[in-house]
Amino acid sequence: MVLGGLIAGSPFLLYLLIHGAFGEAWTSLVVHPFEFAGRHDIPYAPLSDLIQADVYTDGVEKLTYLSYAFLRNGPIGFLQAIRGTQRLHVLAYWLPPLIFTAGLLLARIRGRRSGRRWDAPILLVTSVCGMTFLGVLPRADYNHLMNVYQPVVIAGAIVLASTWRLIPKASRGLRGGFGLVLGFILLLYGGTSVAWYASIIRSHSIPIEVPRGGILVDRVDADRVGYLLRTIEDQSSAGQPLLTVPDLVMLNFLSQRPVPSAYYNLYEHHIAADAGAAVAEGAEASGVELVVTNFDNFFSDRVGILDYAPVLSTYLVENFERLFIDSGQDFIVYRRREAPVRSVGYLNALEECRSDHELADQREHLLFSALYHRSRLRHPIPSEGLETRCRLNVPKSGGVLSLELGYLRPTAALPGTHLIAEVAIDPVDTTGSRNPNRSLLYETLRVVPSQNARRQQRFSRFDLSLSDWAGQEVDIIFRTRLSGSIAVSSRNWKGFAMVYRDPRIQADPDGARP
Repeated sequence: MVLGGLIAGSPFLLYLLIHGAFGEAWTSLVVHPFEFAGRHDIPYAPLSDLIQADVYTDGVEKLTYLSYAFLRNGPIGFLQAIRGTQRLHVLAYWLPPLIFTAGLLLARIRGRRSGRRWDAPILLVTSVCGMTFLGVLPRADYNHLMNVYQPVVIAGAIVLASTWRLIPKASRGLRGGFGLVLGFILLLYGGTSVAWYASIIRSHSIPIEVPRGGILVDRVDADRVGYLLRTIEDQSSAGQPLLTVPDLVMLNFLSQRPVPSAYYNLYEHHIAADAGAAVAEGAEASGVELVVTNFDNFFSDRVGILDYAPVLSTYLVENFERLFIDSGQDFIVYRRREAPVRSVGYLNALEECRSDHELADQREHLLFSALYHRSRLRHPIPSEGLETRCRLNVPKSGGVLSLELGYLRPTAALPGTHLIAEVAIDPVDTTGSRNPNRSLLYETLRVVPSQNARRQQRFSRFDLSLSDWAGQEVDIIFRTRLSGSIAVSSRNWKGFAMVYRDPRIQADPDGARP
């Protein structure tokens, strides 16, 4: 097996050596992943999750530990009462250590029965498969777990066959019990897979209408990707390089636009070594006209692009202006500015926030932060409203609190439904203060349903003077109240929310914004 791997990999190594790229490949594929491995701190799914009453109900947990098929199709009906589908995902994490441990025990038992210390074939297969699995598992989210599951399947087949042969033929009860347990597990996984596969086949029936779009997707993705591709065609020249950040290179392929640098995935372990400078230089040298970014960092990257690639993020903000955000808040499209606009220093107003309600949600997106006051079907915004307090020290120069105000649209809303958003300042030390708790902003927003819009509605930007609290420690208070009633589709897991986007403290309201 080891020899086979060396033979299969030799042409690749030879190609790198001939082209003088071995050093760069070693750095990119080996050094950088290990260098940044400590940043990928996603914990392996704990075994205790098997018996948790509400396993994987949080949005981040769902994205991390559940499969794409589950997110698209939901749980299998007859298993839903006990959250059985979610528990099958947990079990998938613990089958590898079970199989590898069983393989080592079998190698020892069979070896001693034959007068040797170990059964060499089983030991070799189990060891190589185990080391391969551990060596290439980059992070512990479910998608990456499945990407490296092949050695688990190989070792599992060997271990099960060896275990079956180890059980005496006369022990019919033991063999029958082993077969029933194995058959039950295979039936659960096989039945779930078949049901999901059939559902995906039914829903993914629409081709992406471009020459390279030879795949079938569902109606929502076909419409969304088609609109993005038409935007790319309309807003940039044919054949012009397209910068996609951090992992949207499929858009380059579908739109027939080259990648502007040597990097097509812009994750931390790819570009953090130079803070993204090479990507920015490549984009500038190739005259990139359009940038498409994910709204969020890759979900399993704990460190965002603002931290690991400040050169690239500053380049994007200063040289490109936002064209639109898609209605699902998945992508942002930027076009090149007529002239670069310098970005100015700022303080993130959401660095130290607190709220007593779980519906208040602070998020770090790709290029900015945002505060969400969410309203859910079973947990609507309470009648007294939601409040989040964020503490900070106002610069001695005063400056402004700059932010965008808007909301995520619901599927439906009763006529007259509206949101009330308020931003207030509350000094921490009110002794001798001439400016106690005071409202800076009070806005009423009429709630309009989404109506299948492709672009998110424009948010309103406000620049609120903080000169009256210069040099003071204050709480910035964000308050939201909902009047009326809304409904949100079960497929829209982001839901309905009041959004305080990119609240920042700046010396003045000028400067580039993401």
